[in-house]
Amino acid sequence: MWNGVAAGQAFFILLSAGLLTIPVALFLLWRYGSAVKREMTSASKTAMDAVPSASQGRLHSPLPALAIENIDLGPEVKCEAYDDARRSLHRAVLIYAAAGLAYALPFAIAWSYQADGALLAWRRITLLAGVQYWPAVIAMALIAASSRVERLKIFAVLFGGLAAFSMYELAISPNLTVMQLAKLWLVTNGPPTLLIAPLLIRRVRAIAPLVLSFLLVIITGALITVSLLLLPRQGMVWVVNVGTAIGMGGTAIFYGLHLAGLLIFAVPGWWLLRYFGSLYRRKRTSEQSIMLDSLFFVFTFEQTLVLSAHGQTRFLIIGPISFGAYKLVKWIGFRALRCRSEDAAVLLLLRVFALNSRSEQLFDSLTRWWRRVGSLVMIAGPDLIRSTIQPHELLEFVGGNISRRFVASSAQLAEQITSLDLQADPDGRYRINQFFCHRDSWQSTMRQLAKRSSVVLMDLRSFSARNQGCIYELGQLLNSVDLRRVVFVIDETTDRQFLTNTLSALWQQLLPDSPNASALHPTVQLYTGNLASSRDFRRLLQRLLQPTMASSVVAA
Repeated sequence: MWNGVAAGQAFFILLSAGLLTIPVALFLLWRYGSAVKREMTSASKTAMDAVPSASQGRLHSPLPALAIENIDLGPEVKCEAYDDARRSLHRAVLIYAAAGLAYALPFAIAWSYQADGALLAWRRITLLAGVQYWPAVIAMALIAASSRVERLKIFAVLFGGLAAFSMYELAISPNLTVMQLAKLWLVTNGPPTLLIAPLLIRRVRAIAPLVLSFLLVIITGALITVSLLLLPRQGMVWVVNVGTAIGMGGTAIFYGLHLAGLLIFAVPGWWLLRYFGSLYRRKRTSEQSIMLDSLFFVFTFEQTLVLSAHGQTRFLIIGPISFGAYKLVKWIGFRALRCRSEDAAVLLLLRVFALNSRSEQLFDSLTRWWRRVGSLVMIAGPDLIRSTIQPHELLEFVGGNISRRFVASSAQLAEQITSLDLQADPDGRYRINQFFCHRDSWQSTMRQLAKRSSVVLMDLRSFSARNQGCIYELGQLLNSVDLRRVVFVIDETTDRQFLTNTLSALWQQLLPDSPNASALHPTVQLYTGNLASSRDFRRLLQRLLQPTMASSVVAA
């Protein structure tokens, strides 16, 4: 009977998959990071082209002095590209807000009907819809909030509206209490919120939806296998006889059946992962869309179980209706409001690889804003390996093909440069183009990416004499990129005197064909603001998106 065994098994599947997602994802990311680092430290099989020396062919005429100035953030400036990014972000929030309402209403109506058979109890439906709206609020926070304060503001809007309507209900309903409303919200949203924890943790967020999907399939398979073989008496006798014949005891038979189910259903589970990977490669979805769909799916699954367990089997249809309504509204919204761009800006992100969590914070902010107007290109490094993994890269790693993504020759580099993905996904975001390099191919890759990019952001926090790779990159930027299109991020951990001396020495070795050779007032722009501040980061973003920068797209 569904209300008993089936509902219990379904909840066990969801709970087990949710609890196992974090450790399995951490293990995969650890193995993935180790494999990538191993390839990074190895040499390519084909020798790359020689690295040009900054001292060859340098200018002999006197150069103007290189100015090094802090960026004056000041008040907001008019920037069309920044306005485009903000509009795209607002559109995404509005679409998920509408899709969340489409998700919440079927459940609210079903719960209201189950209470006393009333389909038009609008006050009760409004209150229940506000409670069921929680996954949409989480989705909007993940999309738009770039700081803890902004997340709290988004949560406050929901709770404020819900509290206002609850106060109205308390005033006119003498039998309703505050504790009943608090219990309603906690019972409805507490369990699924805990289950989606893997989707909210930054460290595993990149692959958690795929891991969760795979675990749901194989755990379901294990329970189905055991149920099909052990519940019928004839099947149980056959299993016991076979197990006994090969020397297995009762406990070994029981766990062996579960293991067999896991292995058998690993095939459709792998097929599901490959299907997600195929959708991603064909630009039918994005990694953010997969994550948010997984979030709504977990809430739908759990709410359907609870609803049907308290009512009848017929309420099982509410889950598909609710999730289908969410998907339909989202698809219509992005289809109608999609903004296509033929000249997307390209941002090259360079950094000191030892920053770790600080790199992740900057990367998260850039991901949330810059990808609304253009693509982000970068060289893979140990600091962001786990944060930047994409669905197809995970599948290639599991399939043992991750080494194929590494730049191992000039021809392969040229092919990857010309095939940069500069088209927006269905949700309006552009993709990260990540380059995996061996120890003898990253320099050539960096030079080519610098020429291809519209603007360069170099994170020099913790920069010192130890960072020889960054010194090389500084020299290449001076020689190949207009300094008006370059911004350097520093803070108190930067050895500023060493940075100043390094830039001055590299400036004296400037090549004749450098775009900065003819500059009348060459200036290095240093950003010293607080990257954790939403206000300061948006001022930085405006500077990166200034029209003189955004329009300077160099043809490949």
